[in-house]
Amino acid sequence: MCGRVFRSIAYRLVALLADGDPYRSVSVHGISLRADVTDFVFSGIYFGGVSYEPQLTRFLCERLKPDGVFVDVGANSGYFSLLAASLAGTSGRVYAFEPNPPVARALACHIALNAMDDRIVASECALSDTSQDRVPLFVTEAHTGFATLVGDSAIAPEYLGAPTTVGIRTTTFDDWRAAASVDRVDLMKIDVEGFESQVLAGMRESLAAGRVAALVVETSWDSPAHRRLVSLGFQPLVLESVGPADNIAYERPALD
Repeated sequence: MCGRVFRSIAYRLVALLADGDPYRSVSVHGISLRADVTDFVFSGIYFGGVSYEPQLTRFLCERLKPDGVFVDVGANSGYFSLLAASLAGTSGRVYAFEPNPPVARALACHIALNAMDDRIVASECALSDTSQDRVPLFVTEAHTGFATLVGDSAIAPEYLGAPTTVGIRTTTFDDWRAAASVDRVDLMKIDVEGFESQVLAGMRESLAAGRVAALVVETSWDSPAHRRLVSLGFQPLVLESVGPADNIAYERPALD
């Protein structure tokens, strides 16, 4: 009963803020971020003090150091990108990929609002195993977090409405990294709603060359993405369940 009352009050407050100024300060592991608290990622933090994907958040805070390089694939409105940019500092770099146009605009707004244009580079495209124009991205207005390049992904139309498509640009990580002259990545997060195997296929040269030290991938333990990373020598650790999949950390073993 108390939970339903709290959610009802929170939803009403979200609706009121959406009509006015929705930007508020939220605290994540002692780091203050300015964000749209009507966004599903930030609303739980602001209204209920409920951490978003707490184990992944903790892992990021523990692993990413000043001067670090973080790549956020499926950045959404920028929760992990903003957090990473705060941890990496002015000498660090964050590269965020978000292909869904309205969500990419929200990401750009959050970057500007937090004065992090100097350390976050946002790209309105998706990472894939090929570089193409006008690739269909399946989106639903009811939940921005469910945009996917997988045509038969289990987006629940009974709750979220039927998905529509928008044409987006894709590139491979290997092509992007070469063009951007990024020599190393300390940590990479991949959350692409079932498309992670294709993202990793576009990273084969970088992974083989040891350019990426660690990844956190939203996937399942028996997925092709998991098997690919394990075959390359990454050691997996399940951080937390996120619905039908898990956030799994993959790290290269330390050299003696």
